[in-house]
Amino acid sequence: LADILVRGLGYRGVDLAGLSNLEDGLAILEMVREMEGQDWRESYAEYLDADGERDMVLAPKGGFYLFPEGKDGLLSDGPFQKGDRSTYAASSRTMAWLHRTFFEPDGVGYDLVAWAANGSKKKEKAVAYLEQAIKGPMLGCEMCGDCRIADLQYLCPEPDHGCAKRQLNGPCGGTDENGMCEVHPERLCYWGEVIQRALRAGQMEDLYRFQIPKDASLLRTSSWRNEVLGLCQEPLDLGCPEGALPPV
Repeated sequence: LADILVRGLGYRGVDLAGLSNLEDGLAILEMVREMEGQDWRESYAEYLDADGERDMVLAPKGGFYLFPEGKDGLLSDGPFQKGDRSTYAASSRTMAWLHRTFFEPDGVGYDLVAWAANGSKKKEKAVAYLEQAIKGPMLGCEMCGDCRIADLQYLCPEPDHGCAKRQLNGPCGGTDENGMCEVHPERLCYWGEVIQRALRAGQMEDLYRFQIPKDASLLRTSSWRNEVLGLCQEPLDLGCPEGALPPV
């Protein structure tokens, strides 16, 4: 009965423990095969009844459960509460506009950036100074030369203002219960902020594209120039795993 019950709850089976000989184990397995077609809810009722004396507690008191306890001792189907995303910060509209206008091939300003990027050293320096003047105060840009902010909700991943561990493909899992970084406990996890903005914008699919390691040879150069020249690494679209996205 226990095997049928736990399989009905989504497990692969039970662990047979306390057996002293092979014959007993084989006999139990034969019983499981004979009853495997039985509905697990019927088995649950029978398991609870037993001899009328067993104290069945499948959800011990004092534990943390995402779902509240139902009347039958199982957890109910509805969560205690749904996440409140109304307080999540939004991505920078200004940065999104700049990207659409100047760095997408069909943007009205793309040809201007392409012209500035292909030319004399003076034009290259002017582009780099302008990029640093805009992105430095707004994002804490460190001029890595291989910018990924368009894929990461316009938040710079470089360690001074972004991820202390330079994680480009998701959080390390080292935050505390309040979402604070384990390396810099005084600031929120960079990836927590990225994910919140993606959830608010309905763009979680974008985060499942795999970010290629940055090209170190581009350090201290203009990512604007490198972008239009095709030097920046493009993310790999590996697809979104089934069931990976959170509910809307």
